[in-house]
Amino acid sequence: MYAGVKMAKSGGEKFLSWDDFNRACIDRGMPPEIFATLRRAYRTYCQGGTDMTTLKWFFNRWASWTKIIPVGRDNTLDGSGTKNNAPLILYPSRLLEVGFTCERKCEILWVFGDRGQGKSIFSYGMAETWLNEAKEWKLSFEYGDPRVYVYGDVNGYVPAEPGWFRCPDWFVTDRQEANFPLLEVYDEVPLALRSGAVSKDQKKWAEKLTRSRHYNVWTIMNMVQAKMAAKRGRDMDGLTYDRFSGLRQLRERLEDMPIATFREVYRAIIPEMKRKDPGLAMTQLNEDQGDQGTWLTFYETKPPTWMEWREDLKKSKSLELSGAPWPPECVLMRCNNLAKEEIQLIEKNIEDEEKMAEYHSFIGITPDTENIEQVRERINRQIMRGASMQWAAISEVLYGKGGAEKERMGGGGPLQRWGHRNKFDNCPERIKNLSRTLAKELPTRNKKPVLWDLTAGLI
Repeated sequence: MYAGVKMAKSGGEKFLSWDDFNRACIDRGMPPEIFATLRRAYRTYCQGGTDMTTLKWFFNRWASWTKIIPVGRDNTLDGSGTKNNAPLILYPSRLLEVGFTCERKCEILWVFGDRGQGKSIFSYGMAETWLNEAKEWKLSFEYGDPRVYVYGDVNGYVPAEPGWFRCPDWFVTDRQEANFPLLEVYDEVPLALRSGAVSKDQKKWAEKLTRSRHYNVWTIMNMVQAKMAAKRGRDMDGLTYDRFSGLRQLRERLEDMPIATFREVYRAIIPEMKRKDPGLAMTQLNEDQGDQGTWLTFYETKPPTWMEWREDLKKSKSLELSGAPWPPECVLMRCNNLAKEEIQLIEKNIEDEEKMAEYHSFIGITPDTENIEQVRERINRQIMRGASMQWAAISEVLYGKGGAEKERMGGGGPLQRWGHRNKFDNCPERIKNLSRTLAKELPTRNKKPVLWDLTAGLI
């Protein structure tokens, strides 16, 4: 950001702001007296007229963690009217992190950068920070523990730790009301946002992201091309993070900048970003703090605590056994899809008493027009049994945490008792084939309960 330097606001109005600079000083452990002195000295140097050498000496002396880069041409430094280069003071800041991990203010964070520039590591690190913060929110005590759903984790880095889930591309969360705090990390941009034409899928994505605030859904979206973000159907959000990009990606990013003043900033800072770890962050904590992306700072990437050991593990063996599970509702959706043809077959032959009687041997009831949902559930149970899922894991998918607690191993829960009466061996071959399909797709962790507070007594 311009720390004390004039910033552009809509309509061409200019103003001075030290609030962000003050917070950065506090984060660095500087007492208020020091940065109050910095403010007075800065106004004396800059508004009184000085040269760039003196200004750089001043900030290197009193705020060595900042970076001064001349951008554009302005007369802010010289009262005589001679045009000099206006300074841009950038500094490492937690504003992006603070703005994104704010309770009851669901944000969308766009991450731009070329391939191999660290977007994934940043996203996982920010997600871990969000998860740790969200555990203490009132939302979590009201609705349930927060979760992080990761899409596009091609390498399988996300581990089976509490709160982390991997989602296949075909799974889309469909919330119709507020629920547990949810962070969706799209390590790869969804296919619906990649094509150039506006399709029904793109409109659905735009609607989904626009309504995320009402349903307690935070979003991190990684992308190479900035123009993908415009397909939401509304202006760029205030929270964005940029890594060094190739020339084509940089050109598109400049065209998409929410504040035209920052285009010169990017042209000057991109070479610096290439040689350093921090990326440029644009943040806007409150709506009354100006236009989108009002604050421009550095953000130093904080990798997740598990990234190092996951990378080491990948060198020696597969990550599949220790990879994150699917969300329970994702397993249920897949079971419903697998059982769809079987349910259609039942509905087609519902009047054939002889065929319907065959189902009694492996689901315990005879299908009719009134119990079709119960039939669907029992077929799902058998499909999950054949996929080697434990009883508590099956109950977790069907009934959630309350159901899983009743299925403790050896406790004789309702599903276990049902299983003794309805043997999986009695299932026809077509049901067993569905189970084999699910077993191949299902992450290993899903075959045990993913409610970690139950794990010690279950496995």
